[in-house]
Amino acid sequence: MKKILFITFLNIILITNIFAQDNFDKKNILKSIVLPGWGELSYNKTRSKMFFISELTMWVSLFTFNKYNDIQDSDMRNYAAIHSGAEEFSSSSQYWVDLGGYFSYQDHKTEMLEMRTPEKIYNEKYAWDWDTHENANKYRNMRIDRDQSLLRAKFAAGGLVLNRIISAIDVIYLSNKQNHISSSLSLDQYNTTFKISIPINIY
Repeated sequence: MKKILFITFLNIILITNIFAQDNFDKKNILKSIVLPGWGELSYNKTRSKMFFISELTMWVSLFTFNKYNDIQDSDMRNYAAIHSGAEEFSSSSQYWVDLGGYFSYQDHKTEMLEMRTPEKIYNEKYAWDWDTHENANKYRNMRIDRDQSLLRAKFAAGGLVLNRIISAIDVIYLSNKQNHISSSLSLDQYNTTFKISIPINIY
């Protein structure tokens, strides 16, 4: 949900900046911001199709990685509940890192005191003591995999924003190209000059 709100916010900023200009094809630019490729339909259907495909790919990636991340997070927490000896978990993201980085709560506490950072010591109600080093290592790998899938989801969300920016710029390019390309042909016959102006639409 946060990623979708972030995408929406950046799109609002993009729309505001573009519509402050006077010489753009605002209608098709807006279409491309809403759905990349939509604005290109008026100029180039092949380019439009490319944006449609990339948009669909990134949305599928975003939902897939988010779903996978939820599953990984649930598995990781359940595994920790069984093997870590912790009866309660902190909501701090750093806690989940330390849970796999130290074999026990006491190991973590000792190191924090040696480093003179007692403020980083967790409440004792979040204490843990893994049953085996193998299970602690397996949890750590599960946590790393979960974080990586979350990072991929963030990249997909960023790709959705970038796709809209590129599509809007592409519409501006296609619009300018259509409006300004022309060809003139001059013919000179019997000391008379004929000028023919031919507008060319590029699709």
